[in-house]
Amino acid sequence: MPGSDLPPAHLPMTADAVLARWPTGAWKRELVNGVLYFHGEFDERDVAAAERTYEGRHALINQANDLEVHPAAPGPPRSVLGPDTLEASARASDSKSQHPPPQENRGGQGGT
Repeated sequence: MPGSDLPPAHLPMTADAVLARWPTGAWKRELVNGVLYFHGEFDERDVAAAERTYEGRHALINQANDLEVHPAAPGPPRSVLGPDTLEASARASDSKSQHPPPQENRGGQGGT
């Protein structure tokens, strides 16, 4: 249901509108340069729901599986994370998988 309390679709979102709207189940929500940013585990069903809730705006799920709702603009929306942030995140994930944390020695061998 579109609400008259929302800014026009082509304008950035406001903090007041963010605090009064869906999704309430998000772990955390932020307003980043006029883009609604919802932390959580989202999928394409959430994109469809977000675009119905925030009529005229464009939603996407970024590489972190978080949901972003962007002001209407020509072309597809670009994640607020940006390519530099996505590349750094990917490098950090690769580093963790290549260097797992050390295992704690619980055996009866060695030590006093």
